[in-house]
Amino acid sequence: MSSTPNTDTPGLEQASNRPDFRTLGALTLFFVMLGAWLTYDLYQSRERLVADLSYRAMQRSQIVAQSFRTEVLATDYVLRDVLGRIQHSDLAYPDPDQAHADRIRELLRDKAETVPDFFSMVLFNKDCVFLSTATGNNIGIRSKPELCDARRRHQGPGPLVTYVPGAESASGQSVLVLSRNLPSPPGEFIGGVMSVIELERAQSRFESFDLAATDAVAMLDSAQVLLARRPSLPNAFEKKAELPVTPVELVSSASGASSGVQRDIDGRERIFGFSKVEGFPFLVAYGYDKEAATAEWRSRAWQLGFGYITMLLLAFLAARSHWVIQRQRNELAISRAAIHDLAIRDPLTGLYNRRFLGETLSREFARVEREQQPLAIVLMDIDFFKKVNDQYGHTAGDEVLKVLANLIRNEARESDLICRYGGEEFLAVMPNMSARQALERAESWRKHLEAMPIQWADKIIQITLSAGVAAYPDHGKDPEKLIGLADQMLYRSKNAGRNCVSVFDEAS
Repeated sequence: MSSTPNTDTPGLEQASNRPDFRTLGALTLFFVMLGAWLTYDLYQSRERLVADLSYRAMQRSQIVAQSFRTEVLATDYVLRDVLGRIQHSDLAYPDPDQAHADRIRELLRDKAETVPDFFSMVLFNKDCVFLSTATGNNIGIRSKPELCDARRRHQGPGPLVTYVPGAESASGQSVLVLSRNLPSPPGEFIGGVMSVIELERAQSRFESFDLAATDAVAMLDSAQVLLARRPSLPNAFEKKAELPVTPVELVSSASGASSGVQRDIDGRERIFGFSKVEGFPFLVAYGYDKEAATAEWRSRAWQLGFGYITMLLLAFLAARSHWVIQRQRNELAISRAAIHDLAIRDPLTGLYNRRFLGETLSREFARVEREQQPLAIVLMDIDFFKKVNDQYGHTAGDEVLKVLANLIRNEARESDLICRYGGEEFLAVMPNMSARQALERAESWRKHLEAMPIQWADKIIQITLSAGVAAYPDHGKDPEKLIGLADQMLYRSKNAGRNCVSVFDEAS
């Protein structure tokens, strides 16, 4: 058993104040993995939501585009019907036959009524001069040269659809013009018929669409000019819209659809679906307001985030509570150990006290008797200790006692029991050691102490010790008897002049 004071107590106290890092690590790993899974799940659900909204926006844009195309094709069917009733002789200007002119106007009026969104129908000649109109107005007006040239250049089986700004149209209103050419037998351009829809009427058509207040639908031409939109932005109409940007793959295609998330012209971010009006230079953009469309997802994300943080906080509080309770338990155990340590140790030297010796000596003797091992007892006393106290003071005497205690302790084995027996007396119980071995150990202590000057203030204190040795089983088997014999040998050393060690000898 060790004679070393219990210096592990502070370290134990520090360890008790630390959390269980394995538990902390496992808890941290769990919440990191849970947080990563929640983040990934939220990200995936958001991507699925955006993909679904993109698909729905694209479908809606296709519905609007197809509706517009159907209306254009219906009007084109009427134009073709009109052309089937027009002869080359009907293109004279001015018409010399008023009755003939009235019949042509009546034809145009009747056919225009079948396509109410297109407010007028016009017959024109090869110079793009208006020969007859459904309203009877604007006869003799010539289209702008660039518009006439576009009609002459137009090839293909379909009609020509063009956007005409107010400054270039005959009515002074911005319009969409749908025209079909009347070719001569050799295929030359000799005139045609056209129908007109004002952009205001197209805008009113957009206003009738059923969509959420934060969503938007718009129609643009091939040059990205905004023609109609809901919600209405009057200041942006007939101007090139920088946003949303038409997907590149739709700019030059005859038909198609696309989608994507973009900033809209009103500054709101929307999930857009784009559709080309098949066969015509127009594009429809339908957008779901991203903030409104993802409001439910964000609410779920906040709920999950709040729940995660709440769980994290509760786990932290539970772990902290566990660590506090554990620390309190450890501190209580440490306190008990410290109290016990104070009860069994000498407060000055840190060696075991006489009470501890009484508690353990009988057990130690029983053990060596059971294991058939020798045991030696050395009783030591500082020579002329009273003179040290009288000459240098009791504080100096305490320092001398501590020096001797450290000397004995440092040279003792782990199994040795070193006690302050009383006053300036020290007792060493050394298992598995014979009387001769104990004599050698005691002599070593004596010599080291004799050669050790003790510095006290500006003085040097020189001390010596006397010791007595008795051993089990050679000199006795009773603890008290052996201590008594060691005490006798100590007095023999004192009587022999001090600063020596005496071993019990039955013959003496």
